[in-house]
Amino acid sequence: MGHSSLRDFFKLIEQAEHPGASVTITVDGEAKVIMMPISDFEVWQETLEIMSDKSLVESIKKSLHDV
Repeated sequence: MGHSSLRDFFKLIEQAEHPGASVTITVDGEAKVIMMPISDFEVWQETLEIMSDKSLVESIKKSLHDV
């Protein structure tokens, strides 16, 4: 990777590092990778983990209904 390419790569990181931001990287016009802040990624991971636990989701639904 040349100096110009590396500089461009770091510019993409700067664009994607802000909460709520993302950069889509394409290859031949097809989206292949999303860059996002690690804090946003961790929230996505936690959400997926919660949603994959059926008993936890039911417990949350019940709690919301009881409010």
